Amino acid sequence: MSANSEPVMSENVARARKAIKRVRSLRESILAKGIDGIYEYVEDVDRDWLENWTDEDILMTDEAALNTMVKNAHQY
Repeated sequence: MSANSEPVMSENVARARKAIKRVRSLRESILAKGIDGIYEYVEDVDRDWLENWTDEDILMTDEAALNTMVKNAHQY
């Protein structure tokens, strides 16, 4: 492994740990409060976001995900 990849791997591990921590927190909240536990973690749960979802929103989400993958690929 090169010295350049170690900081990237360390950053990726830190991000993964943070994500796991958030998922565990969500799970504990759902177990303790039932479906109401989701309200602490998800915005607009009760609103009409699904009905108002557009193709443009999907494209923006896909583009953001693709940009993240390309950025991460260049780091290796």
